[in-house]
Amino acid sequence: ALPTCGDAVVQTREECDDGNLSNADACLNTCLNARCGDGFVRTGVEACDDGNGINGDACTNTCALARCGDGIVHVGVEACDDGNTIDTDGCRNTCALPSCGDGVVQTGEECDDGNGLDTDACLNTCLNARCGDGFVRTGVEGCDDGNTTAGDWCSAACAKECLYGAARGMYGGNCYMRFGTAVSWREAADACAVIDSYLVAISSLGENDFVRGLINATSWIGLTDQWSEGTFIWYLGTRGTLAPVYTNWTGGQPDNAPGPNPPGADCGAIDSPGGLWRDEACTTPYAYVCEHQW
Repeated sequence: ALPTCGDAVVQTREECDDGNLSNADACLNTCLNARCGDGFVRTGVEACDDGNGINGDACTNTCALARCGDGIVHVGVEACDDGNTIDTDGCRNTCALPSCGDGVVQTGEECDDGNGLDTDACLNTCLNARCGDGFVRTGVEGCDDGNTTAGDWCSAACAKECLYGAARGMYGGNCYMRFGTAVSWREAADACAVIDSYLVAISSLGENDFVRGLINATSWIGLTDQWSEGTFIWYLGTRGTLAPVYTNWTGGQPDNAPGPNPPGADCGAIDSPGGLWRDEACTTPYAYVCEHQW
């Protein structure tokens, strides 16, 4: 018989001839020796063989399956692959590029806690939290206005400051300040705004008792119905308005006296020493109480 590839006899121009039809052993059906890159996976020798010369796909040029750590960047799967087990260099052990927030402290980072919080010990910029960074560290700082200047409501040590007024104090985390100069309600609201505050908005009996303890004369509070007769709101300046959730009107109040037409009683005041409220003409001169909220 004429010699043929597959007759189990190695003829001229044949590299091998094992007499079988398998392309998964050492000799292909073409009677060429199996080699990495021939497109056939050699059982027990190769993990893969895609028959191309591309070293960045799922099968490397050594016929091994691509994996993180093999030193070859698997295109579309890995961002990098430096072939080492160092997690703090230019390529993570997950074959991802290092970034702030990956939980690993890289060169140039002070910290990296891998979370999205700016209120713990490590900021989202991977810098250690510190007084003056503009973020309030929970349980450590009372405030943080982004500087270490005292006298601007937040001290150089990031503690809340309550500085102004003839009488002042803290309640519920806010600063309350009594000013004794008698002015109209509008003038009082404007004066509070100058010091980044608003006429006090009282939302509970406890808060009302606290304010009552600060004043020594009838004083303006932030309650008004001047924009909608009979509908009182707390005016908070640039912070907007709030609907009352607590009231402490004295008997027969509010009565809009000397209304109902202008100049009706459209602004709220708190009496001393009782702490009861009444509506007054907004032009009446009274002392006033400002509230600052951080």
